[in-house]
Amino acid sequence: MDTRSYNIQVITPIFGGGVKAGENDSVTPIRPSSIRGHLRFWWRATCGARFDKVAQLFDREGEIWGTSDSPSPVTIQVSQPDTGSIGQRKASDFYGFPSKYGPESYVLFPARDKGSSLIKEGFTFQLEMNWPIHEKLQHLRDQENASLRKENKPQKAEKIDDIGPDIKAAIWAWTNFGGIGSRTRRGCGALFCQETAPTDIASISKWYRDHLLTCSLDQQKQRAWPTLPANILIDSTNGKPIDQWAKAIEVMRVFRQGVGIGRNQGSSDRAKMPGRSRWPEPEAIRRFSKSRLPRHQPLNGIPDNAFPRAEFGLPIVFHFKDGQKKDDWNGEFRDPPESELCPAGSMRMASPIILRPFAVGDGRMAVSLIMRLNTEPLHQVELKVRGKTIHTAGQDGIRNPELANYRSSPMSGLTATGSALEAFVNFAKDNKFKEVGK
Repeated sequence: MDTRSYNIQVITPIFGGGVKAGENDSVTPIRPSSIRGHLRFWWRATCGARFDKVAQLFDREGEIWGTSDSPSPVTIQVSQPDTGSIGQRKASDFYGFPSKYGPESYVLFPARDKGSSLIKEGFTFQLEMNWPIHEKLQHLRDQENASLRKENKPQKAEKIDDIGPDIKAAIWAWTNFGGIGSRTRRGCGALFCQETAPTDIASISKWYRDHLLTCSLDQQKQRAWPTLPANILIDSTNGKPIDQWAKAIEVMRVFRQGVGIGRNQGSSDRAKMPGRSRWPEPEAIRRFSKSRLPRHQPLNGIPDNAFPRAEFGLPIVFHFKDGQKKDDWNGEFRDPPESELCPAGSMRMASPIILRPFAVGDGRMAVSLIMRLNTEPLHQVELKVRGKTIHTAGQDGIRNPELANYRSSPMSGLTATGSALEAFVNFAKDNKFKEVGK
């Protein structure tokens, strides 16, 4: 057996990660079954990109991580952290962050709405991985095929490739770009492992490029599953991991909701709440639900038939705060009830954008990181009100050059295709993030 041990530090708060969704487990905060799921994903994003077809991907994935019929040859063991090193961040004090409306609140709203606590960052755990060396793996395959022949069942491929490089690639990607628990693509439960991280900031570009070559990654080919991109974005400044997390979040928050970019100024200089959105979704929902408060008349030039922010991940729940009391429910003279935007035929599409701190060296220093995974474009979305689909939008309602051309568009000058993903990447570049990698 090949045995590898990794000392891993959690550098941002963990949301969820327990047996029940959205709940922490203070006794066993790090579960091997959860790690196996994360490693499956990051294996697909790295070594899985060698395959052109989903069937080929699943065959190799089963050889490493197991299937419902065949257990994985890889064992995962976790030495749980000392309970004395695990603290809690409470919802009652804004999770210990300076402001209720700070960048972290943009990510932590699911926890805040439930009043859930978070596991405080800063603790470490040890991960031990064991798998058969190549000769042993081939011997097991020979035995398996001999058994299948006796039972007159279809045999597996005669030869099996070494799984060691695949496992190491998945661990490398997970510990540097992934996390533990929920909301990991927004930086919750982010990890640092000195054995897999770059030694310093200056070496990040070469470090990333070399690992892509090791994984034989061809970033030019589009796969039916997410894969690593040719480049990543890092901030031009550095600092403590928890502070760099806030910086990465803030770029997304400002692009989507910032006054003067994603929203208008409030009705007065003293107003704490920003004004109406400059994105098309609210106007589209008012149109297709046939609901509008008289004081919320259409804004000049904003399209009322598009949902560009769907590219950032689904579902998106839209809550109109005005006109929701029963006294306001007078036919069309109210704003829409709560609505939900979903991928057609499904309920969820994970975000292709990863925001997190990226620690280097001994883990005390980090930069903000933005990664846009290579994913297939979103083709169709459904707008639902109270579970009923009231409108379906195709690609023109998601990506369209006109969505970047109206006067107040948040994407103006940032994308030629009208893609919110493309516009966000360019917005980050305009805000002191630089591309590194190939």
